[in-house]
Amino acid sequence: MSSSSLLAIVPTFNGENWAEFADTMEAYLLATGKWWVVVVTLHQLSALSEQGDAAPVAAMATQGPAPPGNPS
Repeated sequence: MSSSSLLAIVPTFNGENWAEFADTMEAYLLATGKWWVVVVTLHQLSALSEQGDAAPVAAMATQGPAPPGNPS
């Protein structure tokens, strides 16, 4: 199954269907090898939170996470 075919089964998040959206999106990201983006982002946010520095967290919100092996 192609990536676009898989994406077609992910519902659009409408603010009320979080459980269905989250489960399906996680499965899609795992199947396409992109789950690392979520894992890296959570790790970076956790590290920044522990440091108490909000500026990098705000920057990550606009720029996205750094790829693995490239510390931000």
